[in-house]
Amino acid sequence: MPLSKHALINRLLTLSALPFIILTHAITPPPTVYPGCGILLNTIYCFGGGQIEASLDFIPSNGFFSFNITNAIDTRHNFSSWEKIVTSGDVQPEPNGAMSFYAIPKYNRLVVDGGAGYNNGTGLTHRTIVFDALTVEWSEIQPSQSPQM
Repeated sequence: MPLSKHALINRLLTLSALPFIILTHAITPPPTVYPGCGILLNTIYCFGGGQIEASLDFIPSNGFFSFNITNAIDTRHNFSSWEKIVTSGDVQPEPNGAMSFYAIPKYNRLVVDGGAGYNNGTGLTHRTIVFDALTVEWSEIQPSQSPQM
């Protein structure tokens, strides 16, 4: 029989005499097609991708997850080792998939360029974005002012 909210709080308060309690929440990224993934700083980063509906429409995502590979990987617990990344800054990634995605390890950055975007005729606001793994922020690379041919 599940504990009531009141009983659960009482049980947690009883445990507060312990030196510390660590509560964790396992993240399981949704299955996706066409994500971008790369490795920086012993961490796998995966961005975007999406779902394909029964009608074969592609529904893009801006989900952003990481998986630390510093320790041995235990296949029984792989899914619980993923973490959702919450970024700060003015530039936030838009739903996207089937994009160019690459890591620049020397600078601890990931680059996303182009892609399907919203897949509804709406263009991407930020065509080329860069994730800085040290500051946990996205920024935009502006297109060059090269002459049109």
